[in-house]
Amino acid sequence: MIDVKKLLTSDQLWDYAGGVFPEYRKEQSRQLPIQPAWIPPFVRVPIRQHIGQSGNLIVKVGDHVLKGQLLTEPTHGMAVPVHAPTSGIVEAIGQTPSNHPSGLNEISLTIRTDGLDTWCERKPVADASTLSDNDLLQLIRYAGISGMGGAGFPTEIKLTPVNPIELLLINGAECEPYISADDTLMQALAEQVVAGIELMARLLNNPVVIIAIEADKPKAIAAMEQACADWEQVRVRTIPAKYPSGGERQLIQIITGQEVPSNGIPADLGVVVHNVGTAYAVARAVYQDEPLIARVVTITGNRVLKPANHWVLLGTPIDALLHHHGLDQLDPVIVGGPMMGYQLPHAEAPVIKTTNCLIIPSQDELPSADRQMPCIRCGSCAEACPANLLPQQLHWYALAEDQDKLNEHNLFDCIECGACAYVCPSEIPLVLEYRQAKAMIRSSRQEQLKAERAKQRFEARNERLEQEKQARAEKHKKAAEARLKAMADKPSSSASESSPDSATKQSAAVAAALARAKAKKASQQPQKTMIDAAGQTVPDNSDVAAMREARKAEARAKKAQKQSSSASGNGASDKSAAVAAAVARAKAKRQAQASSTEPDAQQPLAATASNAADDKAARVAAAVARAKAKRDAAQHSDAKPAVTAPSEEQPAADDKAARVAADVARAKAKRQAQQATDTDQKPQPTSAAEPAQDKAARIAQAVAKAKAKRAQQAAQDDSEQ
Repeated sequence: MIDVKKLLTSDQLWDYAGGVFPEYRKEQSRQLPIQPAWIPPFVRVPIRQHIGQSGNLIVKVGDHVLKGQLLTEPTHGMAVPVHAPTSGIVEAIGQTPSNHPSGLNEISLTIRTDGLDTWCERKPVADASTLSDNDLLQLIRYAGISGMGGAGFPTEIKLTPVNPIELLLINGAECEPYISADDTLMQALAEQVVAGIELMARLLNNPVVIIAIEADKPKAIAAMEQACADWEQVRVRTIPAKYPSGGERQLIQIITGQEVPSNGIPADLGVVVHNVGTAYAVARAVYQDEPLIARVVTITGNRVLKPANHWVLLGTPIDALLHHHGLDQLDPVIVGGPMMGYQLPHAEAPVIKTTNCLIIPSQDELPSADRQMPCIRCGSCAEACPANLLPQQLHWYALAEDQDKLNEHNLFDCIECGACAYVCPSEIPLVLEYRQAKAMIRSSRQEQLKAERAKQRFEARNERLEQEKQARAEKHKKAAEARLKAMADKPSSSASESSPDSATKQSAAVAAALARAKAKKASQQPQKTMIDAAGQTVPDNSDVAAMREARKAEARAKKAQKQSSSASGNGASDKSAAVAAAVARAKAKRQAQASSTEPDAQQPLAATASNAADDKAARVAAAVARAKAKRDAAQHSDAKPAVTAPSEEQPAADDKAARVAADVARAKAKRQAQQATDTDQKPQPTSAAEPAQDKAARIAQAVAKAKAKRAQQAAQDDSEQ
């Protein structure tokens, strides 16, 4: 743990490994005053200017915006909003060149300025003690403040750490050559910088505050000591001018003597580090309600006639800014310092929140690319590395794209300070190689992460499908078990009921087959016709009618037989009814055959007479059968018990009566059929003979009926005697 009391009372400093002493060249630009901001004809405001994600756009093309107006809405903690740096009209929203070594395009808002620089509504706060900590954090967040001395980490996140903080370290070292932006800011606006530090300390529960400034900035040191003279919890510490003393990890080691562990952060030691420019932005956001829309930028280099520090609106195109200061030749332009900066691929890229310096060097200030030579393994890079790495080994592994070895040698502990490249006698661009290797590893990790997520989704899908499959199988299994249980629970009588059911089904199938056969036979036979009273030819349905009457007679006979059997149980009555039914069926069959074999060439009149005679004969036979059955049933039901003959004589009498009745019926039917045939074959001279023939047929039928009745009566009398 850090001994905070010792930090306040002792002036002891520690050193770190490596480091170099380049030529600083700060004198040409550190003179006051800071030049005021210039309003360009248009500004390009990237929607993301920090480490994290961009917010959601809340303006559209054609909108008139005011200075300080919110352009994006933050959606989470790592999303920092951006604001309009001046008033104007949103002219376009689209891809423009980025302020990045890659020069890739990014989404930006192009605002055509109106030159009025009209502010939006602001609500300044005179006394910050009236605000809660949450109110302060919200003001800082919506002011769009991120780290202004490094990679641009959101300030709100660093002011809400998980671990308790014992030391707030303010970085005023500004060790990079050429850059003097923080130096002049502390000289000119020390009180506002200290006001911002006080707000930060309040949000961190008032830890000890150390303001570290390199020894080559005496005016800044004096100004800061004067500004915080009445604050007991703060100390201004002067550190040696050594590069890279301004690095976060190196500065912590200088002040506390402790190293931040690999893959760790300063908060693990109870330390939070902020830049002096960030502290000034916090004070402006709280007390003036002014978002981060401008910053101090050092414009220097041998080609610049008057190097100086300028307030520059964020979003100002770099080429327009340099043209405004009298520079026509803009190739190359270096963003940042000569050690950690990068050459800008496109000069029309804008100034952003992390842009602290623009160097326009002469040819003498630039190393020649032709001077690069192979590595001679001298080891100077390892001696200069402040992170205790092996730059030589990283160089070989980067060329071989050996990611495993690069990770094994802690490539990501490299702060890209450029000390190794500065001392390299072969002038190898080591920092550029390390940046490319880091980008390669990050890309590979992203691909692995995507693949892992895809694998997890695939496995989750397969697991879900397998669960659904098992659920279906279990459902089917339960249904089958339920069916088996239901079958086992059925009574044993179901087995006996199965045979009648099958017999019924078989009978139905047979009946259906017979019906189909009859229909087919009927369709194959030619349809008979007859002439009605109106002289029209109509279908002759006499055969069908006869068969229908026969079926009805048979049904009535069966019914009478059943009633007779249930009343007396006499077998003679059953036989008589059966004989009568058989006679009726035979009659109907012979008549149907006779009708079907009629010559097709017969005259319509003869066919009509024959059909009529057959129809009547069938009806007579059916009536005879019904009368017999009815009389038999009545006789058996009304008869008194009589002395019966021996058992062998009674069946013989019944059989004799049945045979006599059958012979009589057959003879009568044969005679009637013969008469009908003879009548059909005789020529019919005129239609006047039809009534006579009809009458003769009726007489013959009546005679036959009377004879049959007398014969049956005689047979019954014989049997009774």
